[in-house]
Amino acid sequence: LQPDATAPGAPTDGAPSRMMLLGQDHRSGAALSLHSIQATEIYLHYRARVTADSSPAVRSPFALLYAHTLAEAGDHIVSSSHLYGGTITMFSNTLGRFGIETTFVDPTDVDGFAAAIQPNTKVLFTETIGNPSGAIADIEALADVAHSNGLPLAIDSTFSTPALCRPMEWGADIVVHSATKFIGGHGTSLGGVVTEAGTFDWGSGRFTNMTEPDPAYNDLRW
Repeated sequence: LQPDATAPGAPTDGAPSRMMLLGQDHRSGAALSLHSIQATEIYLHYRARVTADSSPAVRSPFALLYAHTLAEAGDHIVSSSHLYGGTITMFSNTLGRFGIETTFVDPTDVDGFAAAIQPNTKVLFTETIGNPSGAIADIEALADVAHSNGLPLAIDSTFSTPALCRPMEWGADIVVHSATKFIGGHGTSLGGVVTEAGTFDWGSGRFTNMTEPDPAYNDLRW
């Protein structure tokens, strides 16, 4: 797709915009949380620094809501218990109200993650460095557990940043960042980044939200 230089928010350097990468027109205004030149700029810079297939730059708190794309009512998540407080609240309370159950496990207990997996589990989730405990996740071992059960491993890598750790090089399938922290380098605005490695097989039949046409985005298959 070639950028329309006359469209609002169109890049001036010939790079495809995020809306184009999603198969959307700049002028559609489909979602203000996606449709901005700032998001496009973040996307282009961030993707240049990670090994990834797609890196949507979105406004907070949409990065964490990616979990709600993978799971729906009746589904289950296995998560580290050493997480930022807002993430704990989201998993235990917010997603809980939508019928999504979360089992919390010590992030250093790889066997505990394996034991907590249920038939309706959709994703394993942890932080690279627990906030505020400082617990370090064994990403490679957790990726092995997830993949051996046909599940993706999602990592919140806010504390480690792409400069210090690239979880996808150790087997992670999804990486999220709060861009308000080190990526932004300030506390004046809110934002997030969701990165998908492009290596996980979503076509097993367990992740229809990822593989079936999405009517909100012109029947795009994520």
